[in-house]
Amino acid sequence: MGRIYFQRLGILGRTPSLAPVVASIQTDRPVFVWGTKSRQHVEIETMKTGDLAVFIVEGNPLHFGTISIILADDAPLEIRQALSDELWGESVWEYVWFLTDVKAVGLKKPDLERLLGRTLADLFGPYGTFRGVDERDTAAGSLAAFVSGLAKGIVSAQEPPRVRPEAALDPDLERLKTLLEARKQIILYGPPGTGKTYRAIQLAEAMAGGAHHEIVQFHPSYTYEEFVIGIRPVTQNGQVQFVTVSGTFKKLCDRAKLEPSSRFVMIIDEINRGNIPKIFGELLFAIEYRNKGVRLQYTSDDTHLTVPDNVYIIGTMNTADRSIALIDVALRRRFYFEEMRPDYDFLEEWVRKNSGDEMAEVVPKLLQTINARISRLVDRDHVIGHTYFMKRGIDWSILQTAMYHEIIPLLQEYFYNEPQKLRTVLGTGFVLELKEESELGGSFYELVPNRGISEFKDAVASLLAFSESPLVTR
Repeated sequence: MGRIYFQRLGILGRTPSLAPVVASIQTDRPVFVWGTKSRQHVEIETMKTGDLAVFIVEGNPLHFGTISIILADDAPLEIRQALSDELWGESVWEYVWFLTDVKAVGLKKPDLERLLGRTLADLFGPYGTFRGVDERDTAAGSLAAFVSGLAKGIVSAQEPPRVRPEAALDPDLERLKTLLEARKQIILYGPPGTGKTYRAIQLAEAMAGGAHHEIVQFHPSYTYEEFVIGIRPVTQNGQVQFVTVSGTFKKLCDRAKLEPSSRFVMIIDEINRGNIPKIFGELLFAIEYRNKGVRLQYTSDDTHLTVPDNVYIIGTMNTADRSIALIDVALRRRFYFEEMRPDYDFLEEWVRKNSGDEMAEVVPKLLQTINARISRLVDRDHVIGHTYFMKRGIDWSILQTAMYHEIIPLLQEYFYNEPQKLRTVLGTGFVLELKEESELGGSFYELVPNRGISEFKDAVASLLAFSESPLVTR
Protein backbone atom coordinates (compact mmCIF):
# COMPACT_ATOMS: atom_id res chain seq x y z
CA MET A 1 0.00 0.00 0.00
CA GLY A 2 1.37 3.43 -0.89
CA ARG A 3 0.25 7.00 -0.41
CA ILE A 4 -0.90 8.54 -3.69
CA TYR A 5 -1.37 12.20 -4.61
CA PHE A 6 -3.41 12.28 -7.80
CA GLN A 7 -2.33 15.79 -8.78
CA ARG A 8 1.32 14.77 -8.65
CA LEU A 9 0.75 11.63 -10.72
CA GLY A 10 -1.09 13.54 -13.43
CA ILE A 11 -3.68 10.82 -13.95
CA LEU A 12 -6.27 13.25 -15.24
CA GLY A 13 -4.05 14.36 -18.11
CA ARG A 14 -2.82 10.94 -19.23
CA THR A 15 -6.04 8.96 -18.91
CA PRO A 16 -9.11 11.12 -19.59
CA SER A 17 -11.55 8.26 -18.93
CA LEU A 18 -10.49 8.31 -15.27
CA ALA A 19 -11.39 11.97 -14.79
CA PRO A 20 -14.85 11.45 -13.22
CA VAL A 21 -13.54 8.76 -10.86
CA VAL A 22 -10.46 10.65 -9.75
CA ALA A 23 -12.34 13.93 -9.36
CA SER A 24 -14.71 12.28 -6.88
CA ILE A 25 -11.79 10.98 -4.82
CA GLN A 26 -9.56 14.04 -4.66
CA THR A 27 -9.42 15.69 -1.26
CA ASP A 28 -7.05 17.93 0.60
CA ARG A 29 -5.94 14.93 2.64
CA PRO A 30 -3.54 12.30 1.34
CA VAL A 31 -5.26 9.32 -0.23
CA PHE A 32 -4.00 5.76 0.12
CA VAL A 33 -4.78 3.02 -2.40
CA TRP A 34 -4.77 -0.78 -2.25
CA GLY A 35 -5.32 -3.19 -5.12
CA THR A 36 -6.65 -6.74 -4.93
CA LYS A 37 -7.54 -9.57 -7.27
CA SER A 38 -11.13 -10.73 -7.13
CA ARG A 39 -10.66 -14.45 -6.63
CA GLN A 40 -8.41 -14.04 -3.58
CA HIS A 41 -10.49 -11.80 -1.33
CA VAL A 42 -13.92 -12.44 0.15
CA GLU A 43 -13.71 -8.90 1.57
CA ILE A 44 -14.99 -7.63 -1.79
CA GLU A 45 -18.39 -9.04 -0.86
CA THR A 46 -18.43 -8.12 2.83
CA MET A 47 -16.63 -4.79 3.31
CA LYS A 48 -18.17 -1.38 2.69
CA THR A 49 -17.21 2.26 2.85
CA GLY A 50 -16.65 3.55 6.35
CA ASP A 51 -15.29 0.21 7.60
CA LEU A 52 -12.08 0.04 9.59
CA ALA A 53 -9.51 -2.06 7.70
CA VAL A 54 -6.34 -3.64 9.07
CA PHE A 55 -3.51 -4.61 6.71
CA ILE A 56 -1.24 -7.60 7.14
CA VAL A 57 1.87 -7.89 4.96
CA GLU A 58 4.05 -11.01 5.14
CA GLY A 59 2.33 -12.02 8.38
CA ASN A 60 2.92 -8.71 10.17
CA PRO A 61 0.45 -5.88 10.92
CA LEU A 62 1.43 -2.70 9.10
CA HIS A 63 -1.45 -0.22 8.73
CA PHE A 64 -5.06 0.50 9.56
CA GLY A 65 -7.42 3.06 8.10
CA THR A 66 -10.94 3.91 6.98
CA ILE A 67 -12.28 2.78 3.61
CA SER A 68 -13.59 5.77 1.64
CA ILE A 69 -14.33 4.32 -1.80
CA ILE A 70 -14.36 0.80 -3.27
CA LEU A 71 -14.13 0.28 -7.02
CA ALA A 72 -15.48 -3.24 -7.51
CA ASP A 73 -17.97 -4.98 -9.81
CA ASP A 74 -20.31 -1.99 -9.86
CA ALA A 75 -17.61 0.09 -11.62
CA PRO A 76 -16.72 -0.56 -15.30
CA LEU A 77 -13.92 -3.09 -15.66
CA GLU A 78 -12.00 -0.93 -18.12
CA ILE A 79 -11.95 1.94 -15.62
CA ARG A 80 -10.56 -0.31 -12.89
CA GLN A 81 -7.97 -1.85 -15.20
CA ALA A 82 -6.88 1.59 -16.43
CA LEU A 83 -6.51 2.82 -12.87
CA SER A 84 -4.55 -0.29 -11.91
CA ASP A 85 -2.23 0.19 -14.87
CA GLU A 86 -1.77 3.87 -14.00
CA LEU A 87 -0.92 3.20 -10.38
CA TRP A 88 1.04 -0.06 -10.51
CA GLY A 89 2.07 -0.54 -14.13
CA GLU A 90 -0.20 -3.54 -14.77
CA SER A 91 -3.93 -3.99 -15.12
CA VAL A 92 -4.40 -7.13 -12.99
CA TRP A 93 -5.41 -5.32 -9.76
CA GLU A 94 -9.02 -4.98 -10.83
CA TYR A 95 -10.44 -4.14 -7.39
CA VAL A 96 -9.16 -0.83 -6.03
CA TRP A 97 -9.69 0.40 -2.49
CA PHE A 98 -9.22 4.02 -1.41
CA LEU A 99 -8.60 4.80 2.24
CA THR A 100 -8.19 7.88 4.40
CA ASP A 101 -6.82 8.43 7.90
CA VAL A 102 -4.31 5.64 7.38
CA LYS A 103 -1.82 5.15 10.19
CA ALA A 104 0.92 2.64 10.79
CA VAL A 105 0.34 -0.04 13.43
CA GLY A 106 2.94 0.56 16.09
CA LEU A 107 1.96 -2.45 18.19
CA LYS A 108 3.94 -5.65 18.11
CA LYS A 109 2.20 -8.68 16.64
CA PRO A 110 1.53 -10.37 20.05
CA ASP A 111 0.01 -7.14 21.45
CA LEU A 112 -2.30 -6.79 18.45
CA GLU A 113 -3.36 -10.42 18.84
CA ARG A 114 -4.24 -9.71 22.48
CA LEU A 115 -6.47 -6.84 21.33
CA LEU A 116 -8.16 -9.16 18.85
CA GLY A 117 -8.39 -12.08 21.25
CA ARG A 118 -7.12 -14.44 18.56
CA THR A 119 -4.07 -14.95 16.36
CA LEU A 120 -3.59 -13.03 13.11
CA ALA A 121 -3.39 -16.35 11.25
CA ASP A 122 -6.76 -17.36 12.72
CA LEU A 123 -8.43 -14.06 11.80
CA PHE A 124 -6.89 -13.46 8.40
CA GLY A 125 -6.18 -17.02 7.27
CA PRO A 126 -2.95 -18.16 5.62
CA TYR A 127 -3.50 -16.09 2.46
CA GLY A 128 -5.15 -12.95 3.84
CA THR A 129 -3.62 -9.51 3.45
CA PHE A 130 -6.35 -7.30 4.83
CA ARG A 131 -9.89 -7.36 6.15
CA GLY A 132 -12.41 -5.30 8.02
CA VAL A 133 -12.58 -5.42 11.80
CA ASP A 134 -15.72 -4.89 13.85
CA GLU A 135 -16.82 -5.45 17.44
CA ARG A 136 -17.14 -9.22 16.96
CA ASP A 137 -13.46 -9.45 16.04
CA THR A 138 -12.14 -7.81 19.22
CA ALA A 139 -11.39 -9.28 22.62
CA ALA A 140 -13.24 -6.49 24.44
CA GLY A 141 -16.22 -6.53 22.07
CA SER A 142 -15.68 -2.83 21.43
CA LEU A 143 -14.36 -1.29 18.22
CA ALA A 144 -13.61 1.97 20.04
CA ALA A 145 -11.44 0.13 22.56
CA PHE A 146 -9.67 -1.64 19.72
CA VAL A 147 -8.89 1.62 17.89
CA SER A 148 -7.76 3.19 21.14
CA GLY A 149 -5.41 0.28 21.70
CA LEU A 150 -3.99 0.66 18.20
CA ALA A 151 -3.55 4.41 18.71
CA LYS A 152 -1.37 3.97 21.78
CA GLY A 153 1.41 2.53 19.66
CA ILE A 154 1.04 4.59 16.48
CA VAL A 155 4.23 5.54 14.62
CA SER A 156 4.60 7.68 11.50
CA ALA A 157 3.14 6.15 8.35
CA GLN A 158 5.08 8.41 6.01
CA GLU A 159 7.70 5.76 5.20
CA PRO A 160 6.89 2.68 7.30
CA PRO A 161 9.94 0.46 7.83
CA ARG A 162 9.87 -3.11 6.57
CA VAL A 163 8.83 -5.35 9.43
CA ARG A 164 11.03 -8.38 9.72
CA PRO A 165 9.44 -11.68 10.66
CA GLU A 166 10.07 -12.89 14.18
CA ALA A 167 13.04 -15.16 14.67
CA ALA A 168 12.34 -18.85 14.63
CA LEU A 169 11.64 -20.25 18.07
CA ASP A 170 12.13 -23.95 17.43
CA PRO A 171 15.09 -26.05 16.23
CA ASP A 172 12.98 -27.84 13.60
CA LEU A 173 12.28 -24.56 11.82
CA GLU A 174 15.97 -23.70 11.88
CA ARG A 175 16.73 -27.10 10.38
CA LEU A 176 14.21 -26.50 7.58
CA LYS A 177 15.82 -23.11 6.91
CA THR A 178 19.20 -24.80 6.58
CA LEU A 179 17.77 -27.32 4.10
CA LEU A 180 16.06 -24.60 2.06
CA GLU A 181 19.17 -22.45 1.96
CA ALA A 182 21.26 -25.41 0.80
CA ARG A 183 18.96 -26.73 -1.95
CA LYS A 184 16.77 -23.65 -2.56
CA GLN A 185 13.78 -25.92 -3.24
CA ILE A 186 11.94 -28.04 -0.68
CA ILE A 187 8.62 -29.89 -0.54
CA LEU A 188 6.80 -30.50 2.74
CA TYR A 189 4.72 -33.65 2.33
CA GLY A 190 2.47 -35.69 4.56
CA PRO A 191 -1.10 -36.73 5.38
CA PRO A 192 -3.93 -34.17 5.53
CA GLY A 193 -4.00 -31.92 8.58
CA THR A 194 -0.32 -32.06 9.52
CA GLY A 195 0.22 -28.30 9.12
CA LYS A 196 2.15 -28.32 5.85
CA THR A 197 0.85 -25.00 4.50
CA TYR A 198 1.14 -23.32 7.89
CA ARG A 199 4.72 -24.56 8.21
CA ALA A 200 5.55 -23.40 4.69
CA ILE A 201 4.39 -19.87 5.50
CA GLN A 202 6.35 -19.97 8.78
CA LEU A 203 9.45 -21.06 6.91
CA ALA A 204 9.08 -18.31 4.31
CA GLU A 205 8.65 -15.65 6.98
CA ALA A 206 11.58 -16.97 9.00
CA MET A 207 14.11 -16.60 6.20
CA ALA A 208 16.89 -14.23 7.30
CA GLY A 209 16.50 -10.64 6.15
CA GLY A 210 12.73 -10.72 5.93
CA ALA A 211 11.88 -12.64 2.76
CA HIS A 212 9.19 -11.49 0.34
CA HIS A 213 6.87 -14.35 -0.49
CA GLU A 214 4.07 -15.20 -2.90
CA ILE A 215 1.56 -18.03 -2.57
CA VAL A 216 -0.05 -19.96 -5.41
CA GLN A 217 -2.07 -23.15 -5.32
CA PHE A 218 -1.77 -25.70 -8.09
CA HIS A 219 -4.87 -27.44 -9.41
CA PRO A 220 -5.75 -29.43 -12.55
CA SER A 221 -6.53 -26.31 -14.62
CA TYR A 222 -3.45 -24.32 -13.54
CA THR A 223 -1.15 -23.66 -16.50
CA TYR A 224 2.36 -22.70 -17.62
CA GLU A 225 0.91 -19.42 -18.87
CA GLU A 226 -0.22 -18.46 -15.36
CA PHE A 227 2.98 -19.56 -13.65
CA VAL A 228 5.75 -18.65 -16.11
CA ILE A 229 4.74 -16.68 -19.21
CA GLY A 230 1.84 -16.55 -21.64
CA ILE A 231 -0.07 -14.53 -24.19
CA ARG A 232 -3.20 -12.69 -23.13
CA PRO A 233 -5.62 -10.31 -24.84
CA VAL A 234 -5.60 -6.65 -23.77
CA THR A 235 -7.60 -3.69 -24.99
CA GLN A 236 -5.63 -0.68 -26.18
CA ASN A 237 -7.36 2.28 -27.85
CA GLY A 238 -10.44 0.17 -28.42
CA GLN A 239 -8.52 -2.60 -30.17
CA VAL A 240 -7.86 -6.09 -28.85
CA GLN A 241 -4.20 -7.04 -28.99
CA PHE A 242 -2.33 -10.08 -27.79
CA VAL A 243 0.72 -9.39 -25.65
CA THR A 244 3.24 -11.46 -23.74
CA VAL A 245 2.49 -11.38 -20.00
CA SER A 246 4.76 -12.70 -17.27
CA GLY A 247 3.35 -15.30 -14.89
CA THR A 248 3.54 -15.29 -11.11
CA PHE A 249 6.92 -17.01 -10.83
CA LYS A 250 8.62 -14.98 -13.56
CA LYS A 251 7.41 -11.76 -11.92
CA LEU A 252 8.93 -12.91 -8.66
CA CYS A 253 12.24 -13.64 -10.40
CA ASP A 254 12.20 -10.23 -12.09
CA ARG A 255 11.69 -8.54 -8.71
CA ALA A 256 14.45 -10.63 -7.16
CA LYS A 257 16.93 -9.48 -9.82
CA LEU A 258 16.20 -5.85 -8.91
CA GLU A 259 16.75 -6.52 -5.19
CA PRO A 260 19.67 -8.98 -4.99
CA SER A 261 20.17 -8.33 -1.27
CA SER A 262 16.62 -9.51 -0.43
CA ARG A 263 15.18 -13.00 -0.44
CA PHE A 264 12.08 -14.03 -2.37
CA VAL A 265 10.09 -17.19 -1.68
CA MET A 266 7.46 -18.83 -3.88
CA ILE A 267 5.09 -21.08 -1.90
CA ILE A 268 3.30 -23.63 -4.07
CA ASP A 269 0.43 -25.15 -2.11
CA GLU A 270 -0.81 -28.60 -3.22
CA ILE A 271 1.98 -28.83 -5.79
CA ASN A 272 1.04 -32.38 -6.77
CA ARG A 273 -2.49 -31.40 -7.83
CA GLY A 274 -1.19 -29.64 -10.94
CA ASN A 275 0.29 -31.09 -14.13
CA ILE A 276 3.83 -30.35 -13.02
CA PRO A 277 5.78 -31.05 -16.24
CA LYS A 278 3.32 -28.86 -18.14
CA ILE A 279 3.28 -26.04 -15.57
CA PHE A 280 7.04 -25.92 -14.97
CA GLY A 281 8.17 -26.56 -18.52
CA GLU A 282 11.79 -25.46 -18.93
CA LEU A 283 11.85 -24.24 -15.29
CA LEU A 284 12.93 -27.75 -14.28
CA PHE A 285 16.22 -26.89 -15.98
CA ALA A 286 16.36 -23.29 -14.75
CA ILE A 287 15.89 -24.08 -11.04
CA GLU A 288 18.72 -26.62 -11.12
CA TYR A 289 21.21 -24.69 -13.27
CA ARG A 290 20.64 -21.21 -11.94
CA ASN A 291 23.70 -19.69 -13.57
CA LYS A 292 22.53 -20.73 -17.03
CA GLY A 293 19.63 -19.11 -18.85
CA VAL A 294 16.86 -20.98 -20.61
CA ARG A 295 14.79 -19.59 -23.46
CA LEU A 296 11.09 -19.33 -22.73
CA GLN A 297 8.08 -20.04 -24.87
CA TYR A 298 6.12 -17.13 -26.37
CA THR A 299 9.22 -14.89 -26.66
CA SER A 300 10.46 -13.75 -30.06
CA ASP A 301 13.81 -12.34 -28.93
CA ASP A 302 16.84 -13.96 -27.34
CA THR A 303 15.66 -13.28 -23.80
CA HIS A 304 16.55 -16.12 -21.46
CA LEU A 305 15.16 -16.75 -18.00
CA THR A 306 17.57 -17.28 -15.15
CA VAL A 307 16.33 -18.01 -11.64
CA PRO A 308 18.31 -15.78 -9.24
CA ASP A 309 20.09 -17.29 -6.26
CA ASN A 310 17.87 -15.22 -3.93
CA VAL A 311 14.71 -17.05 -5.08
CA TYR A 312 13.51 -20.05 -3.06
CA ILE A 313 10.63 -22.48 -3.66
CA ILE A 314 8.58 -24.22 -0.94
CA GLY A 315 5.98 -26.76 -2.04
CA THR A 316 3.38 -28.66 -0.03
CA MET A 317 2.02 -32.08 -0.96
CA ASN A 318 -0.84 -34.13 0.47
CA THR A 319 0.15 -37.80 0.41
CA ALA A 320 -3.47 -38.96 0.69
CA ASP A 321 -4.23 -37.36 -2.68
CA ARG A 322 -4.26 -39.87 -5.51
CA SER A 323 -2.48 -37.35 -7.74
CA ILE A 324 0.71 -38.05 -5.76
CA ALA A 325 1.66 -40.31 -8.68
CA LEU A 326 2.16 -37.20 -10.82
CA ILE A 327 5.35 -36.31 -8.94
CA ASP A 328 7.99 -37.66 -11.32
CA VAL A 329 11.66 -38.40 -10.78
CA ALA A 330 12.78 -35.23 -12.58
CA LEU A 331 11.00 -33.06 -10.01
CA ARG A 332 12.06 -35.18 -7.04
CA ARG A 333 15.72 -34.84 -8.02
CA ARG A 334 15.53 -31.05 -7.85
CA PHE A 335 13.84 -30.72 -4.45
CA TYR A 336 14.60 -31.72 -0.91
CA PHE A 337 11.64 -33.54 0.67
CA GLU A 338 10.60 -33.23 4.31
CA GLU A 339 7.88 -35.50 5.71
CA MET A 340 5.39 -34.08 8.21
CA ARG A 341 3.61 -36.59 10.42
CA PRO A 342 0.89 -36.30 13.07
CA ASP A 343 2.51 -34.96 16.24
CA TYR A 344 0.69 -36.38 19.25
CA ASP A 345 3.01 -34.85 21.86
CA PHE A 346 2.58 -31.40 20.35
CA LEU A 347 -1.19 -31.90 20.18
CA GLU A 348 -1.32 -32.91 23.85
CA GLU A 349 0.71 -29.86 24.87
CA TRP A 350 -1.40 -27.52 22.73
CA VAL A 351 -4.74 -28.88 23.99
CA ARG A 352 -3.56 -28.74 27.61
CA LYS A 353 -2.60 -25.08 27.14
CA ASN A 354 -5.69 -24.04 25.19
CA SER A 355 -8.35 -26.20 26.82
CA GLY A 356 -7.41 -28.16 29.91
CA ASP A 357 -6.16 -31.42 31.36
CA GLU A 358 -9.30 -33.45 30.63
CA MET A 359 -9.26 -32.91 26.86
CA ALA A 360 -5.46 -33.22 26.78
CA GLU A 361 -5.87 -36.78 28.03
CA VAL A 362 -8.61 -37.67 25.54
CA VAL A 363 -7.88 -35.94 22.19
CA PRO A 364 -4.34 -37.20 21.44
CA LYS A 365 -5.24 -40.74 22.47
CA LEU A 366 -8.36 -40.63 20.27
CA LEU A 367 -6.36 -39.49 17.24
CA GLN A 368 -3.58 -41.99 17.84
CA THR A 369 -6.07 -44.86 18.09
CA ILE A 370 -7.84 -43.88 14.87
CA ASN A 371 -4.54 -43.48 13.03
CA ALA A 372 -3.21 -46.85 14.16
CA ARG A 373 -6.24 -48.53 12.62
CA ILE A 374 -6.03 -46.48 9.41
CA SER A 375 -2.36 -47.42 9.02
CA ARG A 376 -3.24 -51.10 9.33
CA LEU A 377 -6.26 -51.00 7.01
CA VAL A 378 -5.01 -48.54 4.36
CA ASP A 379 -1.49 -47.15 4.76
CA ARG A 380 0.48 -44.56 6.72
CA ASP A 381 -0.12 -41.87 4.06
CA HIS A 382 -3.84 -41.70 4.88
CA VAL A 383 -3.64 -41.05 8.61
CA ILE A 384 -5.23 -37.89 10.03
CA GLY A 385 -3.19 -34.89 11.08
CA HIS A 386 -3.22 -33.23 14.48
CA THR A 387 -4.47 -29.84 13.19
CA TYR A 388 -7.99 -31.25 12.77
CA PHE A 389 -8.23 -31.10 16.58
CA MET A 390 -6.35 -27.84 17.20
CA LYS A 391 -9.44 -25.77 17.91
CA ARG A 392 -9.09 -23.11 20.57
CA GLY A 393 -11.05 -23.93 23.70
CA ILE A 394 -11.82 -27.44 22.46
CA ASP A 395 -14.28 -29.24 24.71
CA TRP A 396 -16.57 -32.23 24.28
CA SER A 397 -19.01 -30.22 22.19
CA ILE A 398 -16.31 -28.95 19.81
CA LEU A 399 -14.77 -32.41 19.63
CA GLN A 400 -18.17 -33.86 18.74
CA THR A 401 -18.56 -31.34 15.91
CA ALA A 402 -15.08 -32.16 14.59
CA MET A 403 -15.76 -35.88 14.67
CA TYR A 404 -19.13 -35.79 12.91
CA HIS A 405 -18.40 -33.06 10.38
CA GLU A 406 -14.69 -33.53 9.60
CA ILE A 407 -13.25 -36.85 10.74
CA ILE A 408 -16.11 -39.26 10.00
CA PRO A 409 -16.82 -37.83 6.49
CA LEU A 410 -13.11 -38.22 5.67
CA LEU A 411 -13.15 -41.82 6.90
CA GLN A 412 -16.27 -42.52 4.87
CA GLU A 413 -14.34 -41.39 1.81
CA TYR A 414 -11.40 -43.63 2.73
CA PHE A 415 -13.60 -46.66 3.27
CA TYR A 416 -16.21 -46.09 0.61
CA ASN A 417 -18.32 -49.24 0.21
CA GLU A 418 -16.25 -50.97 2.92
CA PRO A 419 -18.47 -50.69 6.01
CA GLN A 420 -16.65 -53.40 7.95
CA LYS A 421 -13.41 -51.44 7.85
CA LEU A 422 -15.19 -48.22 8.82
CA ARG A 423 -16.66 -50.02 11.82
CA THR A 424 -13.22 -51.38 12.71
CA VAL A 425 -11.82 -47.83 12.87
CA LEU A 426 -14.70 -46.09 14.65
CA GLY A 427 -16.11 -48.87 16.81
CA THR A 428 -19.71 -49.79 17.58
CA GLY A 429 -20.37 -46.47 19.30
CA PHE A 430 -20.31 -44.68 15.95
CA VAL A 431 -21.22 -47.39 13.43
CA LEU A 432 -24.26 -49.61 13.91
CA GLU A 433 -24.06 -53.38 13.52
CA LEU A 434 -23.90 -54.53 9.91
CA LYS A 435 -27.07 -56.06 8.54
CA GLU A 436 -27.71 -58.37 5.64
CA GLU A 437 -30.41 -57.25 3.23
CA SER A 438 -30.76 -59.59 0.30
CA GLU A 439 -32.81 -57.14 -1.70
CA LEU A 440 -29.95 -54.62 -1.44
CA GLY A 441 -27.44 -57.14 -2.63
CA GLY A 442 -25.20 -57.18 0.43
CA SER A 443 -24.33 -55.57 3.71
CA PHE A 444 -24.71 -51.90 4.59
CA TYR A 445 -24.16 -49.73 7.63
CA GLU A 446 -25.70 -46.81 9.48
CA LEU A 447 -23.92 -44.20 11.57
CA VAL A 448 -25.14 -43.66 15.10
CA PRO A 449 -26.83 -40.24 14.91
CA ASN A 450 -25.16 -37.14 16.33
CA ARG A 451 -26.59 -36.93 19.84
CA GLY A 452 -26.04 -35.61 23.34
CA ILE A 453 -22.64 -35.08 24.95
CA SER A 454 -23.11 -37.96 27.40
CA GLU A 455 -23.80 -40.44 24.60
CA PHE A 456 -20.90 -39.01 22.58
CA LYS A 457 -18.52 -39.56 25.50
CA ASP A 458 -19.67 -43.17 25.66
CA ALA A 459 -19.04 -43.55 21.91
CA VAL A 460 -15.49 -42.20 22.27
CA ALA A 461 -14.84 -44.57 25.17
CA SER A 462 -16.18 -47.41 23.03
CA LEU A 463 -13.90 -46.39 20.15
CA LEU A 464 -10.84 -46.40 22.39
CA ALA A 465 -11.74 -49.81 23.82
CA PHE A 466 -13.13 -51.40 20.65
CA SER A 467 -11.08 -54.18 19.07
CA GLU A 468 -11.84 -56.73 16.41
CA SER A 469 -9.38 -59.58 16.26
CA PRO A 470 -7.90 -59.78 13.80
CA LEU A 471 -8.28 -56.33 12.19
CA VAL A 472 -10.15 -56.58 8.93
CA THR A 473 -7.73 -56.11 6.04
CA ARG A 474 -9.52 -57.63 3.10
